[in-house]
Amino acid sequence: MKGAYMNRHKRIAQVFVLLSVLVLLYGGQKQEEQEILYATKFFNLEARGNIELPNHEQILNELKNEIKKGIFNNKLPTEEDMKAYLDMPIGQITWLTDQEIDDIKNGTQMVFSFVAFYSIIDPDMDCPFIFLSTKDPEQRPTYVCMKSGYDRAYLSYIGLDIDMDFNDIMEQWGETEIVVTSRGWEINDWSYYEYHYLISYERNGLVYEFVSWHEDGKYFTLYIKSTRPYWSE
Repeated sequence: MKGAYMNRHKRIAQVFVLLSVLVLLYGGQKQEEQEILYATKFFNLEARGNIELPNHEQILNELKNEIKKGIFNNKLPTEEDMKAYLDMPIGQITWLTDQEIDDIKNGTQMVFSFVAFYSIIDPDMDCPFIFLSTKDPEQRPTYVCMKSGYDRAYLSYIGLDIDMDFNDIMEQWGETEIVVTSRGWEINDWSYYEYHYLISYERNGLVYEFVSWHEDGKYFTLYIKSTRPYWSE
């Protein structure tokens, strides 16, 4: 199983290297025959029936299909996958998935702060997760969040369960601070307040944030981000 994961990550890394080269070429640089030949061999285009050498647009479409098939699918991601996803520029994600960041169409999502909302990027209907991001194409996604139905499986993969509360999680991963944020309104004798509660852990190059509307942490949502800042440095 470990060997299969390593081969998969090696394949993803190779695709990203080739993608970077071809995007540069597509952006106006001279088309080099050796790059076309390498891409043709990489994707085994002749074996698929493409007799004529493909042009850049054909190769880029092949790249898109290969990457989308390889990583934006219904397979449960590993922690190494998560780090790779969170290292992709937002502009590359939207280009690969043929999606625009459209808050009206795709919506936004709050995480912990009541004043911060992130744009949603859903790579594909069959993809088990969504990205939460800013709108800057040069930055990286802020969070990856598992879709309903896949969250339980991912939590099981990291040794937890969706039915746990904060105490249960701390028994598994260690004691940590519960952070609280709130907002509220007071009008004459009437008042209303709502709260978010968060515990977070750093593990294997990722930050896991468990956020709940309940003080005990029941019915939490898991948000995963990189230990690196999402903005360009």
